[in-house]
Amino acid sequence: MEVIDQLKEARQKIRKELRQDVFSIRAKFSGDYPCLCGKLIQQGEEITRIPYCNRWIHTECANTDRSDYKWQSKAFGLIQKLAQQAKEKEAVWRDDLIELAKLAFLGQWSKDYWIEDTILTEHILTIFGLHKLTRGWRFSSDKAKQKYAQKIEKEFAKRKGWICRKCKRLIWVEKSVALGIGPICRKHLLEEAQPEVIED
Repeated sequence: MEVIDQLKEARQKIRKELRQDVFSIRAKFSGDYPCLCGKLIQQGEEITRIPYCNRWIHTECANTDRSDYKWQSKAFGLIQKLAQQAKEKEAVWRDDLIELAKLAFLGQWSKDYWIEDTILTEHILTIFGLHKLTRGWRFSSDKAKQKYAQKIEKEFAKRKGWICRKCKRLIWVEKSVALGIGPICRKHLLEEAQPEVIED
């Protein structure tokens, strides 16, 4: 049970961090971006910012997310399953890891994931290497798999802060991440490095 116990400890630590610096203000105007609950923030509503979330959300939603009494999400159920597999079989299924990424990064808040689940998912996928998992999907003839692979990788890249050192755009393909530069900028650098051929 050591793996599961560590998982519970990690979850409690994240919740403690989410409870820090609690504050809220009234929205001065209606927003164009939805809260985690999917509803647009309206003028006059109580809103807040919490760690690990890069946008304003309803204070009520933040309180729900921080609560110890909320129901278990699908993502956390899958995280527990993966931890059990890792302990018993010393292996986890690739499809389960991709499903976890879909739930935590592309799912519906409060049903598929809580903020703590996205943080745990990011750590788990860092261990296994997301790009190795979605590589086969990226070049699949199945358009839906291609779309999901790209979306999942992009969300993961956002959380890891992977940006091209030249143009500052988001990068997520394994080779680009390793080099720290996107394919277009890499191509331009190679062209610049080529000496000009002077004809007689």
